[in-house]
Amino acid sequence: MRNVIKGPNVTWIDIENPTREDVLYLENTFGILPLTTKSITTPEVRSRVELYPNYLYLVLHYPIHNKQSRETRSRELDIIVTKDTIITVRLQSIVTLKALYNSLNLYEEERAKYMNQGTGYLLFSIIEDLWESSMTKLTRINKGLGDIEKQIFEGREGPMVEEISLTKADIINFWKIVNPQTDTMAELRKEGVEFFGSEMRPYFAHLLTTCHYIQHDLSTFKETI
Repeated sequence: MRNVIKGPNVTWIDIENPTREDVLYLENTFGILPLTTKSITTPEVRSRVELYPNYLYLVLHYPIHNKQSRETRSRELDIIVTKDTIITVRLQSIVTLKALYNSLNLYEEERAKYMNQGTGYLLFSIIEDLWESSMTKLTRINKGLGDIEKQIFEGREGPMVEEISLTKADIINFWKIVNPQTDTMAELRKEGVEFFGSEMRPYFAHLLTTCHYIQHDLSTFKETI
């Protein structure tokens, strides 16, 4: 499914479950290389940033928490950025991304806020939203650790054994998703500045700093559990 938002300076194309038609559209309309279109149609294990002459390509992984199984799993988001178009591609829905897209699609004021400053700023905004959402998930984990500690000090160690095991697995899975992306954000700070210009340096540096904060909190949680 391919959806499009057109702003005065930027176009956002969002594709879920890309088809062969979508692949040909990207190759013929934007000159996206088959090397890249092959990557967006198959799951990628490694997050990365690749700079090409006419576009920037990112593979990111976002932590999704399943409330029923109480597990955190990775969900891939591929992003292709040209000078005037940003293309987000995913094999499965990502609620945070969808919420931002819908907001820009429905409200002119929001569209102007995010899409009047070029594709570099919209890219920053999308990734910032993902990291901010991840920070919210850390609040849930931190609260769970506090509840476990309280139960143990009140003498209910037995029932907490399973709770500790589930929480430990959740923290480790979260950490395994986020930890490699510190390097990816460092790559984005370097390649993004080369592609968009030095004015984007503080924005991409902010994303790297946020990623470091998340990484630090998860390391603390690992030690705590």
